[in-house]
Amino acid sequence: MMKVVRNWAISLVFAALTALGVGQAWAQRSYSFFTAGPHLGSCHYQGDLDDNGFDWWAVFEGGKENRKIGNPIDLLRPGVGFSVYYHFLPRFLVRAQFNQGWIAAADSFNDSFGRRWRNQHFRSPITEISAHLIYEVFPTYDPLYRKRWSPYFFAGVGVFFFNPKAKPDPQWIKDYPEYFQDDRFVELQPLGTEGQFLVPQVDPITGQIPSYPSPYSLTQICVPFGAGVRWKISPKFDMRFDIGLRKLFTDYLDDVSGIDYPNYEEMMAYNPVAALFSDRSGYIAEYSTRGVSASLVQRLGGREYGEKRGNPKRDDWYAFVALGVTMLIYKPDRCPKYDLGNLFGR
Repeated sequence: MMKVVRNWAISLVFAALTALGVGQAWAQRSYSFFTAGPHLGSCHYQGDLDDNGFDWWAVFEGGKENRKIGNPIDLLRPGVGFSVYYHFLPRFLVRAQFNQGWIAAADSFNDSFGRRWRNQHFRSPITEISAHLIYEVFPTYDPLYRKRWSPYFFAGVGVFFFNPKAKPDPQWIKDYPEYFQDDRFVELQPLGTEGQFLVPQVDPITGQIPSYPSPYSLTQICVPFGAGVRWKISPKFDMRFDIGLRKLFTDYLDDVSGIDYPNYEEMMAYNPVAALFSDRSGYIAEYSTRGVSASLVQRLGGREYGEKRGNPKRDDWYAFVALGVTMLIYKPDRCPKYDLGNLFGR
């Protein structure tokens, strides 16, 4: 997978260098210039706790029985950032971007009995640094006389940091006061909730050795791509609206990926806190589809027969939707100054 990302990044860099080389041919009739500015919007997640997270039309479907599982509006979280653009060709520019966002999801949002039984939830920051190659449909030959508006498309490569966390169940605080003093969020990756830190033991009944995943890294590569629109709002300022998806190479944004739960007894022997967060399944008789404050009225102490923890065949995604303002950073060429004395030989 890393080979694919490396080849993709090399291709992008090669395309950018080629475009920069071609751009020298335009030097006499076009201007290169910078723009920069902040943006504000939302960050959104799709993964094992929300299969249909990017199906925005689900908001307009009537009734729970007709609605797709997972309402995108439930999962929207804020996102902010800053971008610097270098316009080197009439239609091409490169963008260096920093994004800070947050994502969250909970099985209590879900209309599926199996998902409510699983009873998982999480939240995580997303800190991203990325570089994009942008193609604007309408060319800009002079920044001071740029088009009133232009749609554009972009693709790039980036690095992001995340850290999934979850709250302990209120009953755990009562039953395990030595582990939980309050309901503050707990980091999930160091726990190894899918058996990442277990030493596989031979099953005495089947004679098989279980296969546990390796610990996942909290720093990952992403491939941003998307589209947007630029509006000229004054000679020096533009407004930009972006919708950008992130192709990821990890399935652990939500700390859920593996098909099967690890052995509960082994998990308890290794780390009781890890065991509790690994399998927090139970029946939620009263739940809310608009928040995470579900009422857990009965805990049966284990997962439903045949219930799967996650789907490792599909990696997670996240997206940024942003509205920003950029300022033109440009000093036009001035006319040459002439010394009249030298002109007339004095």
